[in-house]
Amino acid sequence: MKVRMNSLTSLLFPSCPDVVIEDVTLEGNMLIFSLHSTRRAVPCPVCASPSTRLHGSYVRKPADLPCLEYTVRLHLRVRRFLCQKRECQRQTFALAIS
Repeated sequence: MKVRMNSLTSLLFPSCPDVVIEDVTLEGNMLIFSLHSTRRAVPCPVCASPSTRLHGSYVRKPADLPCLEYTVRLHLRVRRFLCQKRECQRQTFALAIS
C-alpha cells in the first residue's frame, strides 16, 4: 500500500494539523521522522498578541515509543517567534505542539 506523506501525517499525528512530515528514514532498526511546523502566526504565551515575525528555528528531538521492532526518533523543526508587543516581558518564544 502506497501512502502519500500528507495522508501519513494526518494518520500518525491527527491532533497536529500544522505538522508536516518532510522525510522518513530507516537506519538499521531506527525509524526517523523529520517533521516541521507550518504555522505562520501564533499567539505569544504571555500577552496573547499574535506574532508572524520569525526569529529562527531549531530541531527538537522528543522521545517516542517503539513501533514493532523499530526504535522511533522524531526530528521536529520548531519555529521561534518574536513577540510584536514592545512592552511584553517575553521577547522570543517557540510554538508548543501538543
